[in-house]
Amino acid sequence: LITKRNANLLHKNHAMNTAYDLAVKRHNPEVAKFLRAWYEKNLPDYRDGPYITWTGKRRIRAQYLVHDSKSQITRKAKARFRSDTDPYLMRGFAGDSMDYLIHSKKEIPADLIGRAEKVLVIGDIHGGYDSLLAFLTKNMVINDCFKWTWTDGHLVFLGDIFDRGEKVTETLWLIYQLEHEAALAGGAVHLILGNNEVLVLAGNLDYIAEKYRLMSSRLNIDYSYLYNKRSVLGQWLRTLNTVIRINGHLFVHAGLSPQIMDTGMDVHEINNAV
Repeated sequence: LITKRNANLLHKNHAMNTAYDLAVKRHNPEVAKFLRAWYEKNLPDYRDGPYITWTGKRRIRAQYLVHDSKSQITRKAKARFRSDTDPYLMRGFAGDSMDYLIHSKKEIPADLIGRAEKVLVIGDIHGGYDSLLAFLTKNMVINDCFKWTWTDGHLVFLGDIFDRGEKVTETLWLIYQLEHEAALAGGAVHLILGNNEVLVLAGNLDYIAEKYRLMSSRLNIDYSYLYNKRSVLGQWLRTLNTVIRINGHLFVHAGLSPQIMDTGMDVHEINNAV
């Protein structure tokens, strides 16, 4: 009925659920099957990426996942680069006008920070890139060109960048870039691992947005493989902490269980274990 009356089946409600999401959650397999088939036939234009992988000490391979709604063809747009500098500036392609500063060093960030004058803490982003940009710009953490302007401030993300939303990749690259820019300005960006980061890295894709599920299915790739140990974002995510302490305050995604507390592990030991 709703398709015959030209309803927008890509519309999301206040909880960011589509009609398909609700059909799945309410255990209505017939409707879910119908809507999934509709989505697959009517995917809008998508460009997701870049996914950058090291193929040698100075060589990288970059790819975008691209879907054209007119032809209904999904493809990979690929390019190879020689990184003659470190960090290396890669220009976006396949319709992407952004630049990406790629670092070969994979240092484990500090998990104990003694003193920070300014601390801004942000909870679960879940792919909400546009809202994040608006929030950071409004609070003068970044400028209109998305560059760090918050001098020596500390920006803390409490995990769960992945899943649900449809701009996870853009959000990860933004945080990756801001981490470097903040350090140069005397500040810091701290991304703490949440359960959704760990799930994706471990190959559990139960909660990824339908966009990523369909794109991966059409290209016959495993979504978690895009964040493997040779990928730039995958390597970076695997260096991140689970618990950090700033100004004597503990920051962690969703809390620490009594079982963890009973082990007597300190912050370093928890991070090393994860």
